[in-house]
Amino acid sequence: MKEIHIVPRNDEDDHKLKITCNCAPSLEYPSDDVILVVHYPFDERHDIEDLVEELAIELNYGDWGVYVK
Repeated sequence: MKEIHIVPRNDEDDHKLKITCNCAPSLEYPSDDVILVVHYPFDERHDIEDLVEELAIELNYGDWGVYVK
């Protein structure tokens, strides 16, 4: 099975490109032969992204994507 890793840039610590990374990545299975491993940032910026998305939904702004450069 092929693993595809999505890793945040400019993070506080290095990520291991493994399912057992210290960031406790989430796993998604887009097809039978692919595991998508989504790593969480160690600096917890995902909490802010989640809040912005929740506010957009609550204010009925539709489906928003949150992107951090």
